[in-house]
Amino acid sequence: AWKYKGDIKGLTRPCNSLVEDDEGNIWFSDYVSGIYKMRLNTRHDSVLSLKLYDQKSGLPNYSRNSIVKFKNRLVYITRMGVYAYHKKKDIFEPDQWFNRNLFGQTYVNSLVEDFQNNYWFLQFGKVKFGQSSNNRQIPVDTLIFNKLKVNVLTHITPIDSQNILFATQKGLFHFLINQPKTVEKKYPAFVRKVSVLSLSGRDSVIFAGTFMRDSDKAGLWQN
Repeated sequence: AWKYKGDIKGLTRPCNSLVEDDEGNIWFSDYVSGIYKMRLNTRHDSVLSLKLYDQKSGLPNYSRNSIVKFKNRLVYITRMGVYAYHKKKDIFEPDQWFNRNLFGQTYVNSLVEDFQNNYWFLQFGKVKFGQSSNNRQIPVDTLIFNKLKVNVLTHITPIDSQNILFATQKGLFHFLINQPKTVEKKYPAFVRKVSVLSLSGRDSVIFAGTFMRDSDKAGLWQN
């Protein structure tokens, strides 16, 4: 059973993520001010030291930062991608590996590794899956998870090598990794013309397959 032992003296900040490093420092974010590094006494009831890291320390923004432990190291997530702590400089710098191979410099609000060393993360409310690869660039799959019709998706929890739980505002969703999946694949097409036929038999062309570029030259290119 849980037993309340009292407040930690010297700690008044709220906390939205909390991780301990290998040196016994506790890192936490309060979602508003930045990221804190804290040291507690041996009884864990008082703060010995507390330091705030913000934009002056290399972080791109004050708010919506979080911390997770991934592959036995601390990962600092910001609205501008993943950052790493440089101990000698005592500052934060962009994590080149994560931002180049997986996320880009965009916001990620959850990141976990499953039992097969694959990457699961949430980006702009959508589930994304990065399959473990020997290549530098990790292939990311999102199409299968478009069937998950929820507005708020907060966390991903691997249970074992075959089962993943998604926490949402509608409750928990269970995903079976090896279950056969039916996915509507994207169909590449080059659209040349779109018309609307009226009841009188007259048609109206609403698109003729021509695009204009900044140079004011017409072309047939499409994305």
